[in-house]
Amino acid sequence: MQQNYQDAMAMVRKFDSESKIRTKDGIDKFVSAELPDPCTDLRLFQIVTKCMVHGPCGTININSPCMRDGQCCKSFPKQFKDDTEENVNGYPIYRRRATEPVQVGKYSIDNRWVVPYNPWLIKKFNAHINVEVCALVKSVKYLYKYVYKGHDAASVKIQKEGALDHDEILSFVEG
Repeated sequence: MQQNYQDAMAMVRKFDSESKIRTKDGIDKFVSAELPDPCTDLRLFQIVTKCMVHGPCGTININSPCMRDGQCCKSFPKQFKDDTEENVNGYPIYRRRATEPVQVGKYSIDNRWVVPYNPWLIKKFNAHINVEVCALVKSVKYLYKYVYKGHDAASVKIQKEGALDHDEILSFVEG
């Protein structure tokens, strides 16, 4: 897991100014909120339907953990949208075209239930990876807080006999 985290951070750092997302086409190039065509890319379709589908919630499942006062706290299902809208409150509204529903487990879902994803990342890691395009400085600062925060740490000292005399502050200072 640690190695995958480091690999993901290396991938984020590799992008230069030409990779900045500035247009609707750029957003659609890097982030999708639609079910991929299983005839074109079956593996991506399988990963998206396994890892990137929200819910079910709402009237389909009122006992879902995301339900608050009869509504999904993540605002699913989203509305169908023929084109991506840029920078609505700092985030885009992703394209979610109306398509035929597909069967996922015992539920029939369509693009309204797909969590935004980057096709390359989820194919690389075969996992749920939240992806958002952020346009507000406040959003970017929030994200970078976690990048620079560092990892969690724990220390263990094994002693055969006697009372443990451990100075946590001194241990931290000395490394």
